[in-house]
Amino acid sequence: MRVMIVDDERFFRDLYADHLADTGWAVETYGTAEEALARYDQGGIDLVVTDLLMPGMDGLELVAALRDRDPDVPVVVVTQREDVRAAVEALRLGVSEYLVKPVDKEMLVLAAERAYEQTGLMRDHRRLKAEHLEHLRSEAVYLGCLQLLSILDADRLATEIPSALAGLTGGQGGALWHGGTDGRKPFRLQGLCGVVDESAVPGELPLAGDDPRSERLSQLAAYTEGGEALWVPLVAEGRLVGVAMVADKVSGAFTEQDTSLARTVGDFAGTALRNALRVGQLERAGLRDRETAAYNITYFIDYAGKEIYKARRYGRTFSLVTIQVENLSVMKRALPPSTTRTVHRALIGAVQRVVRDSDILAKVTEDTFYLLLPETDYFGALMFTRRALTGFSASELIRTLTVPPSVVVGAATYPKDGLDFDELLETCRARQDEVRRSPYRRLHLQDLDFWSLVDTLFTSPLEAL
Repeated sequence: MRVMIVDDERFFRDLYADHLADTGWAVETYGTAEEALARYDQGGIDLVVTDLLMPGMDGLELVAALRDRDPDVPVVVVTQREDVRAAVEALRLGVSEYLVKPVDKEMLVLAAERAYEQTGLMRDHRRLKAEHLEHLRSEAVYLGCLQLLSILDADRLATEIPSALAGLTGGQGGALWHGGTDGRKPFRLQGLCGVVDESAVPGELPLAGDDPRSERLSQLAAYTEGGEALWVPLVAEGRLVGVAMVADKVSGAFTEQDTSLARTVGDFAGTALRNALRVGQLERAGLRDRETAAYNITYFIDYAGKEIYKARRYGRTFSLVTIQVENLSVMKRALPPSTTRTVHRALIGAVQRVVRDSDILAKVTEDTFYLLLPETDYFGALMFTRRALTGFSASELIRTLTVPPSVVVGAATYPKDGLDFDELLETCRARQDEVRRSPYRRLHLQDLDFWSLVDTLFTSPLEAL
């Protein structure tokens, strides 16, 4: 243990040095505070014994300078007279012991040992406290990650993941983007949490699992931009499945420790998101009608409710299409029992050839189907129905029937045609009625080629039209 004695009077320096050296201390003495401070900066000093009244920098200024360098350095202050004001100031600065000259050997040695032991205890307490806090933090991160892994709903994870990241890093809000099970480009905004400026959050990111630009991002566990936002790639099995963002840290910019925590949570979150998306696929596969492979109406309504929420929350659009084979009962009476399966196979096949993985087709009744088209406007819905009906009419299965099926389609788009499922469905039915009443359908013009259509229009009497 090395002690530094600072006193402008040589007699006291040597006296204190002898007292402490006899008890095993390695002693260095200095006549000015400036010299002592320069030596302390070199390191290796365990205790400082200093006089208060010295020319130049006095003892109080030396104590303050030492505290700036190391708040825990043990300091014993001695002075020739009882000065209450100086004693109070020294104690305010955090000196360990305050002694008044003359100081005998036992008193000095006891004060030195007590100051050294007290500082050691304080440092051990601080270290143990820091270790305890780090343990609690690690446990919280671990439990949070396990909680994410237990969630098998991708929509819920879209808010839980940024919420967990914000809670651990001190952010006030966050967001998450992913491309769904089909890996479509770009990644779309799926969830928001906390206090975040929605107008400043992009609705989509130009990233996807097979996008070359994602390679650089996936190599980074997390990165910051000006300390304002923390971006966390969510990687599973070496593939980028999503991106989370935390913004507006309460106290300053995000730190390296925040980045490390985000890296840990991001690894678990990527796996959790991948698992949830896969479970969603399995659920959808198990909710299909055995005969047609279309989803049941219960799943369709639940999915439509989520799509409506997303559209309202993030300013998106989608379309609902109703499809009805209106003469199916007539066909069943006129044709063999296998007719229904034939029509269903042809209709489902025609639809599946033009839909995306994110589109949902559900069987409502034997002759009615609903179709949900996310991210599709009204024009896109019309183009889809035209392609699907063209493919249906051209199907070999349909062309062999002696009684052709009559299919009526209606489409509605959120939010132009309605703000909830019932309003959209009502619009679809109204447009189906318009189709039924139209001359185009009453004259079966859809079955004619161009010149036959022209001939019919110009030769038919007005009342027929």
